[in-house]
Amino acid sequence: MPRTSESLAGRNDAPVVPFAVEELEGLAAPSREAFVRGYMRPSRAVILTGLTEGWLPPEEWTIKRMVTHYGSARVVAAVLANGTLLDDPTSGAIFQQVLLRDFVDSLGRSGPASRGDGPIEGLADRAVAPAAEQA
Repeated sequence: MPRTSESLAGRNDAPVVPFAVEELEGLAAPSREAFVRGYMRPSRAVILTGLTEGWLPPEEWTIKRMVTHYGSARVVAAVLANGTLLDDPTSGAIFQQVLLRDFVDSLGRSGPASRGDGPIEGLADRAVAPAAEQA
């Protein structure tokens, strides 16, 4: 049933919007085939629940644990120069692969990032890791 700003007005946590908003269906994660048929193909929005059951509790998702278990994974880090994304005029933003442990270690220091044997070439200040890859 579509909700209007009037039906949302009584809720303290809901913003008031000047148009009707449909409440999304929520359901336990269906099979891949059922999801494709019922939601993906018709471009129907849905909230899937139960996807993280069996995962570690959120309080165990720490940087220390991530480095302990995945420190040897390579991550792609954006290179910064003086706090600004380093940009090549011909190729755009510059990225570099570094070990996750080195990337995390570099976040705790000011100045150039380091892998323990000297600066990570071109990786200055801090870097932002937008994607991870297993080694």
